[in-house]
Parts: sequence; structure tokens; C-alpha cells
Amino acid sequence: MEAYTMFLLTVSVSLILAKILGGLVEKTGIPGVLGEICVGIILGNLVLFYPFLSRYFVFTDEAFDFISKLGIVFLLFLAGIETDIRELKATGKAATLSTIGGVITPLIMGYLATKFMGFSDKEAFAIGVMLTATSIGLTVRVMMDLGVLKTRVGNASLSASVMDDFIGIALIIIATGQGDIYMTIIEMVVFILITLVVGWFVVDRIMGATRFFATTKGTLAYSIGIMLLFAALAEYMFDAAIEGSFIAGLIMHKTKEYSVIVNDIRGISYGFVVPLFFVHVGSILDVRVFARTDVLLLAFI
Repeated sequence: MEAYTMFLLTVSVSLILAKILGGLVEKTGIPGVLGEICVGIILGNLVLFYPFLSRYFVFTDEAFDFISKLGIVFLLFLAGIETDIRELKATGKAATLSTIGGVITPLIMGYLATKFMGFSDKEAFAIGVMLTATSIGLTVRVMMDLGVLKTRVGNASLSASVMDDFIGIALIIIATGQGDIYMTIIEMVVFILITLVVGWFVVDRIMGATRFFATTKGTLAYSIGIMLLFAALAEYMFDAAIEGSFIAGLIMHKTKEYSVIVNDIRGISYGFVVPLFFVHVGSILDVRVFARTDVLLLAFI
């Protein structure tokens, strides 16, 4: 079977099953994202245990990986669009304290626990750093599914997750010894200045100018273009496209076009790319690791 056909088949089956199982899970009051991840775990491991299925489905190729990354970019863009930056700023103190606690606590406890298990200082520190990382995509999706993203708690959690991501990037550079931590911090500051300060005053005018080039779903196309531009800039500067798409969403929230595009972005996100991201996340998990006692012990601790 040709690669293109395999890709289409994989996407179609993943999307249909993700929505079916996601819907069943939602009926129990649990966020549907759990069902989507479970579909990925099932399909990914079916291919793993029954290699002949790899002739029909492929979860590890660049195309499926790319479309899943596009899903998380859209999800954070949608989260930004649905968030009022003024409400986000109002939770600054709670979000900052949450971020500090959410970084320091798992870092220290992760280091001590793995050090106790016999890991070296460098390995223990690396594991502690990994435990500080917040799955911002999962956090956002669960809050959306539960309808609490726009609440004060939701805003505080979202703000903390974003700050946690920036700190996590810096810690990973320290832990791996790859990259220049000072240059990365400078790039982050420059990125925030460019997107939040310059973008804040420029994007509104750009969207206003596009009214001259009115065409079918043109506003949606311009908005997605700006989202991808911000994501590309963030990815280029410090490998974090989702931070760029989130800030693009925050800026788009204040434009007059906000009410026009929000439902279209939600449709593309929930109806196509976002479920594929979570299916891909699940497909990465090799369930054979649970047969290893050292893995189970580490997970338990």
C-alpha cells in the first residue's frame, strides 16, 4: 500500500474512533480527551504487536507527526482566542505562586526519589526536570472539556502552565547541557516583546486592512496565517511553537474579527486536528514498559 493511502487510512480510522470513544467517555462525565488518548494507545500497540498491520496503518511517519503537532498549535491558539488577557493578568499572583510550586516541588522530590533509587546526580536532576514539565495541551483540553477555561481558576491554571513551559525549556537546557541558557532567556524576552508589544498594536491594523481583500473565509485564513507565523517564530527561537500560537490567540481575542473566527477555529480544532494530536500521544506509548519492574517502581515513587 502506498504511503499516502496509508496516511489517509490512519487519519480516517483514528479520527472516527477518537470521536466514538471520546463521546462514550464523555457520557460518564469524564473529559473526552481520555478516550482519544486510549484510541491512540490501542491502535499504536496493535501495530506493535501485530506487525502485518503496519501495511495499513502508520503512526510514526513524519506526516502523522506533523498533523498532530498542528493539532496542539491549533488547541493553544483556540485557548488564547477564548481567553481575555485582562482576566489572565488578574490571576498573576496565584499563577506565579502555582508556577513556582509546580516547578520546585517536583524538581526537588524527583531528584531525591531517583537519587534514593541509585541514579547519579545528573540523571536524578534530569528526571526531576522532566517531572516539572506541565502538559499544557492536556491541561487546556481538560479545562475546555469541563467548561472551566474561562473561570478564574482556569485562567490561573492556564497562565501557570504557560510560565511553567518557559521555565521548563530553560531547565531542560541546563539538564542536557545543550544550548546556551543565557541566549535562550534573551530569545524568550525578545519573543515576548515582539509578539505581545509589537503584535498587540500591529495585528489589529493588519486584520483591519484585510477587510479590503474580503473573500470567502478570508478572515479565517488571515487569522490562521498569523497563528502559524507566531508559532514559526517561537519554534525558530526556542523550539516552542505552542507558546507562539497561544500569544497569537490572546492578541486575536481583542480584534473585531474575534467573534467571526472563534467558531471556525473551534470547528477545525475539535473536528479534525486536535483529536489526532491526542491519538498520536497515545500511540507513542509502548505498553510493554509496564512489564518492567524498574519502570513500575519509578512510576510508583
